[in-house]
Amino acid sequence: MKKVSRIILLCLFFIFSMNCFGREEFFCFRNIETDKILLVKPDLSYILHYPSKYKVNLSKKPSNIEIIDDFEGKPEYFKTYNVFYKKKSIGIYKVEIQGYIIYSVTYLDVRKNKIYYFDSELDETEKEKFNCL
Repeated sequence: MKKVSRIILLCLFFIFSMNCFGREEFFCFRNIETDKILLVKPDLSYILHYPSKYKVNLSKKPSNIEIIDDFEGKPEYFKTYNVFYKKKSIGIYKVEIQGYIIYSVTYLDVRKNKIYYFDSELDETEKEKFNCL
């Protein structure tokens, strides 16, 4: 009987801990023109487009890194990631980072030759909904 109760308690603990700690955190940005939301993983492993929930996996290494250092604070980094579909480039993400904080994301749609700026912050209720940092 003790073994069964321990197993049940252990299962409940795992279920509870998954609910509390299982939600992923994102840096969240809005495009003012389209009102679409971009959810960016802090480790830049992938980007989610909302509301379509389209997931874009990013490579471990960016294709380009620009560093801007004004020697007054932390340097800014601009990391560029190419997006491929069937071995063809379909887009480019440029991520602005300072320290561990992501400040904005720019997306160039190569097929439409259009640039989308994701730099507007979300309101508090949206931040809670998407678990934004």
